[in-house]
Amino acid sequence: MRSQNPRHFSRPLNTGVRWPYNRFQSIKYKKMKLSDVAHVAEIVGALGIIISLIFVGVQIRENTAAARAAASQAIFDSSRGFLLDIALSDELSRIRRLGEADVSSLTPDEATRFGGLVLANWTFFENVWIQ
Repeated sequence: MRSQNPRHFSRPLNTGVRWPYNRFQSIKYKKMKLSDVAHVAEIVGALGIIISLIFVGVQIRENTAAARAAASQAIFDSSRGFLLDIALSDELSRIRRLGEADVSSLTPDEATRFGGLVLANWTFFENVWIQ
């Protein structure tokens, strides 16, 4: 004899529906036309383009940051070399000190060397400004 327990998983007593009832059984699916497939493919393609543009933007931002870091490092190395040359040479240090105080106190050879120092320093800062 059948149990009257409502939790029993056999067929319900009052309905003629198969149990367990498949709720998706009543949905009628229609076949997709080629134009429907084309619309879906177009949406997927548009999403792909958007994702690739975001990826390219991120890559450009990272590349720009790396290029700036490399340029800053090159500037630092260049200025370090220039300042070390002056600091390690007694003669260049003296010429720079005297030339900044009074250029007329330098001999013609020292004035030429001081002019080279000033020109090198000027071109260095010009290059920094251009970059």
